[in-house]
Amino acid sequence: MTTYFTNLLQNSLKNVESNRGNLLVVLFICLSTFSFSQIQINITESFEDDGQASGRFNAYRFDNGNDEFFLERSDADFTDNMTGETGTNYWAFGRLEQGSNTNPLSPQGSIEFADLNISGFENIEISMDLGTLGGGEYESNDFLAIYANIDGGGDVLVGNFRHNTNELQRDTDLNGTADDADFDLTSTFRTFTFPVSGSGQILNITIIGTNDSDNGLEITTLDKIEVHGTLASDVLAKYTFPAGSGIPLASATNFTAGTFTESAGLIFEDFGDTFSYNSWDFGGTDYYEFSASPAATFHMTLTNLTFNQDKENSNTPDNWVLRSSIDNYVSDIATAATLDDDFAADTDVDLTGGTFDNIQAVTFRLYGLDAAGSGAAWKVDNVELNGTVQPDAIAPTITNITPIPTDDNYILGENLDFTVNFSEPVTITGSPRIEITLTSGGPAYAT
Repeated sequence: MTTYFTNLLQNSLKNVESNRGNLLVVLFICLSTFSFSQIQINITESFEDDGQASGRFNAYRFDNGNDEFFLERSDADFTDNMTGETGTNYWAFGRLEQGSNTNPLSPQGSIEFADLNISGFENIEISMDLGTLGGGEYESNDFLAIYANIDGGGDVLVGNFRHNTNELQRDTDLNGTADDADFDLTSTFRTFTFPVSGSGQILNITIIGTNDSDNGLEITTLDKIEVHGTLASDVLAKYTFPAGSGIPLASATNFTAGTFTESAGLIFEDFGDTFSYNSWDFGGTDYYEFSASPAATFHMTLTNLTFNQDKENSNTPDNWVLRSSIDNYVSDIATAATLDDDFAADTDVDLTGGTFDNIQAVTFRLYGLDAAGSGAAWKVDNVELNGTVQPDAIAPTITNITPIPTDDNYILGENLDFTVNFSEPVTITGSPRIEITLTSGGPAYAT
C-alpha cells in the first residue's frame, strides 16, 4: 500500500475540530462550578488590635470585676484555655447582668461590624470561630444571635445558638430551639458559616448574646470573623486595595486582571485600604493603570468600569481622564472632575459601543489632570471591571506537522509517528483521525 502525505489538508482533522464543541462544554461546566467558589472579601477581625483592625468595629466594652466583662481577652486571663484561636486575643462574653453592671445594654452584649463593602459580590457568607469556657453551665436565658443587614433593609437573623441541657448549641433552622448536639460550643474554637440572602452594596453584621451566670460562670468566646462571597456573574475584576495593595481581590474564570499600578514618579501616601499617590505632574502625564485579558481561546466584551474616588485637598488633580491601549492612549474614553466626597459617589464609565467588544487584551489608564500642587493624593477605591468572557467561535487550525512522513510504500500495521501542531491549545476527546490519500482506493484514516 502506498500512502501519500503531501496532500494532508488543514481541514482534515474533522474529528478534532468537531471536538472543539466538546471542549467548550467542558469549559462551561468548569465555569459554572467555579462561580460558587467563595472568596474572602478582605473583611476580617480577629481582635489582635483591640478589636479595631477592621476599622469598622463597634462595641461597648466593660470590665466591672467579679467576672463581669465584655471585651477582648486571652488565655492568660482565664484559668482554663481556649484552643485554636487566631493569634492571641479573642472576644469574650462574661457575666452581662450581675451586680453593679454598667453595661448599657444589660442583660445583653452587642458587637457591630458596620459599612462592609460587598458590592460586586453575591452568595454572601459570614464565618466566625466560636467556643466557650465553662461549658455545661449555660441556663435557659443564654443565647448568641448573628444578624445581617444589607443596604439598611433591616436586621435578618442568619445564625442562632440556644441553651440545651446546660450547653449552647446551634439552632440550625433558626426557629429559636437548639436542635443539633453536634454543634455544641466547646473550649476548642470551631468555624461556623452563616449564609446571607441577597446582595447589595453595604453589609452590617450585629452579634448579640447574653450569659446570666446564675449557677456558674459560662464564657462565650468569639474569634476570626470573615465575610466571603462570589463575584457577580458580570464582574470580571474587583480591586479593594487592602493596605494600598494593587493586587486584584478577585477575577473571573478564564480571565486575568493585572496589578493596579502607578506611573513612575508618583509617591505612595497611606490612606488605609485605598490606592493613593501624590506628586502628580502638572502636565497630566501621570496615571494609574491596570490590564485585563481573557485566557487563550477566549475573548471578552467589556460593558463598564466603576470606581470610587476622593481628593486629599485642593492640590489634588482637578480632573481625570480614562484612556486605553486599544489606540495607544490617544482617545479620551471618559473625563470628569475629581470628587471630594469621601468616596460617597460611584463613578461609572460606559464601555459599550463596539470598541471593547470581542477583544483579546487591554490596558486602562486613569490620568490625573490639572494638579494645582504636587503634594496631594488622589485616592481611588473599589475599582470594578464588568463584562463577559466567551470562547472563541473560530475553530483551531493545523499550523504544521513534524516530522512529515515521506511518500513511500508502507505495509499494513506499520506505525508512522508524527506531531500535529495547532494554532491554539485544544483538548481532544473521542477518537481523532486524519484523512490520508492513497495511490488507489480509500478514503483511509490515520488514528
